Amino acid sequence: MAQAQSAVTTGITVDKKNFQAQMVSYAMRVAGAVKAYASAEGNSTLQHKADLSDTTFTRARDDERDDIAQGVHDDANGVLAQLADYGVTAPTLTALQTRIDAYRLAIASPKMARGERSMHTELLRQEFARADMIVKDRIDGLIRQLEETNPQFVMSYQNARKITDTGSQSSGTPTPTPPTPPAPPAPPAP
Repeated sequence: MAQAQSAVTTGITVDKKNFQAQMVSYAMRVAGAVKAYASAEGNSTLQHKADLSDTTFTRARDDERDDIAQGVHDDANGVLAQLADYGVTAPTLTALQTRIDAYRLAIASPKMARGERSMHTELLRQEFARADMIVKDRIDGLIRQLEETNPQFVMSYQNARKITDTGSQSSGTPTPTPPTPPAPPAPPAP
């Protein structure tokens, strides 16, 4: 549980960037073909929707980038039969959709990793609380049964249960105050 609680999540960010680059690359290929088709057909609405650049994606938030790519996919799917002459086919759109889906999973992964780490931290807290309860409510009560038959064990147990504050660096004896330097001699009288 401790390993999961302290897990490093930097690889998730690298994956997200790789999936984003692949998604944007495919979306730009398809958008270029849709834009060319729309221009040839005089469809200014579709042409405007497909008029994207890499900056369109980089300026968008992580959770908006996949929506932009999905819009490109959906617009292309609406005119798929006509896009074959422009190099876009059903397998091209399938490849784009696969990259969109992979990116969506990747942007969810850091949140999931943080949530999982938080969950493990909470589980650790609960387990420590449970262990404390077992010691206080069960073992501490049962140890008294051994006072007559094994007093040395009981004394050792009770000493082990004492909490010693080892957080300070003080040796327990106060640090002596340095002596006050003597006052400077008085100036000679005139």
